[in-house]
Amino acid sequence: YRQNLRRLPNIRYDFAFEMQSKSGSLNYYLVFASQHPLGLEKMKEAMKKVDQTGTYHFSDAHIHQQALFRFDNPEDYSPLMFERCKGKTWRYNELRDYALNETPFVNPKAMLKDLENKDCILVKSRDPKRKKGTFNEMKIINITFSGGETCGR
Repeated sequence: YRQNLRRLPNIRYDFAFEMQSKSGSLNYYLVFASQHPLGLEKMKEAMKKVDQTGTYHFSDAHIHQQALFRFDNPEDYSPLMFERCKGKTWRYNELRDYALNETPFVNPKAMLKDLENKDCILVKSRDPKRKKGTFNEMKIINITFSGGETCGR
């Protein structure tokens, strides 16, 4: 379904939100699609308010219950980003689009910070005083991912 949405003119952003029954079984997916990244950012923010576990699913049965595990840890998603991007140089906007469409995050900054701390990426910035682990999208020229098979695992 998401692939079909992407075939529509100008649709570049999509994400699925799992809707569950009170018993916890899957009822359906609420799929959001947008022509602009801000639309998906705002939808993810709204979805996260409904489901604060970071799993992007909702069930009436889980209201006011604490989650045992969180699914929005950057360390869990940065290896996936590395595998997708390794050996290439990317613009920040391309990585933002990846984060919006393929991860629970609205931007790639937390994953990039994790990868930079593991020396998996090289950041080219217009800011000569840029601190490691910071990503001002207006000053980032590009980000090069190392070509190694694994990085920092």
